[in-house]
Amino acid sequence: MYFVGIDISKFKHDCVVIDEIGDTILPSWSFINDREGFALLRERLCGLEDEVKIGLEATGHYGQNWESIFFPSSPPQNYIFPSAFSYILSLALT
Repeated sequence: MYFVGIDISKFKHDCVVIDEIGDTILPSWSFINDREGFALLRERLCGLEDEVKIGLEATGHYGQNWESIFFPSSPPQNYIFPSAFSYILSLALT
């Protein structure tokens, strides 16, 4: 299984792909917030030969464009809230 983390922002998005043990499969890269950028992301993800889980950083309305292009019929189910994640991680490390 592969995990895709996407940091959403206004003009570009940053993405990384890791496997279930944390090894980097596709090092971090950026793609522009347009159809060509989404086509690049789709091309890279379609090359993966296993199940893919996608997590989006929840940044408000910037994710709406991403969802409407990449998931027109069903939005992704996994959002990452940075402040909550940092808090949970700090609890786990103490």
